[in-house]
Amino acid sequence: MREGYGALVARFGAGISIRLGTAVRGIDWSGRAVALKTDAGTLRAKAIILTVPPTVLTAEASTYTPALPARKIAAAHGLTLGVDNKLFFSLSGNWGEIGANWHVLGSTTRAQTAVYQLKPMGQPLVEMFTGGDLSRELERAGMTAMAAFGIDELAGVFGNRIRACLTPLVSSAWSSDAFARGSYSYALPGHAEDRALWAEPVGERIFFAGEAVSSHDFSTTHGAYLSGLEAADRAAAAVSVTR
Repeated sequence: MREGYGALVARFGAGISIRLGTAVRGIDWSGRAVALKTDAGTLRAKAIILTVPPTVLTAEASTYTPALPARKIAAAHGLTLGVDNKLFFSLSGNWGEIGANWHVLGSTTRAQTAVYQLKPMGQPLVEMFTGGDLSRELERAGMTAMAAFGIDELAGVFGNRIRACLTPLVSSAWSSDAFARGSYSYALPGHAEDRALWAEPVGERIFFAGEAVSSHDFSTTHGAYLSGLEAADRAAAAVSVTR
């Protein structure tokens, strides 16, 4: 949508009681209720839905009491996350020669390059998209280095005049985000069936959602959304049985 994914998420959450900035430090599912130990105290529920990426679970497996089943941990290890990052520039000046929603490749002669979307939806912006080793390297180097790489590539395509017209606005840094530890999930060779295992609930109290559980729509927003609907239906059914 024109206003961005953030506006879309906010619209879906309108009217719902949501606590932001409340990190969960431990999950105890040894009793009848699931206890979530958070920075704001302990919350309890008959069932919960986890949407954390598999990489977060493998890094923080010790936060679960009792430990999650071995098959669940194994499935998480089979669904690691790659790294893709974006950086947005504002574009000033008259660039009538650039059309709306143009996509250009920074270089056609090397693998270490980025893809750029120019004037998305006609806005005076440039989106820079990087992946793989290049994305990791630029993330470690920081936003200034990431922006410099993009400006150099765009100058190579459109000429040096564009340098003074690009101002970096914001960038992602998914691999260093402790609550993500990567971008999109991918199944290691021979581990495609791990998505179904990752989707399985634990004890009919801990349910899983997110793009990584989707067998057909992984790495997509709609895959995550649809998995959430399914997990919510399963959790609601389980809670109704235990009343």
